[in-house]
Amino acid sequence: MPSSVPSKIISEATRRLPAELKGRHPGIDWVAVTAAGQRLPGNEYEGVDENLIWHTVRHDLGELRAVAAAELEQQPELHQNLDY
Repeated sequence: MPSSVPSKIISEATRRLPAELKGRHPGIDWVAVTAAGQRLPGNEYEGVDENLIWHTVRHDLGELRAVAAAELEQQPELHQNLDY
């Protein structure tokens, strides 16, 4: 799987989140998360800032994962259908 695929999936999923959910987590820069997948077209890797990607992986994804886990805890019917 090309390295841009996960960011595109996260970006697309973020665009579909309700505003109410995003409002509960103002510490997440939702605009930046959504835009991340837009910046990595197809298989074009030239111009991709590897330092920015590494910084995001090391510092920002954990917070996004924590938000996802908290939301799933609030909706157990969704939580039980996930295989992760």
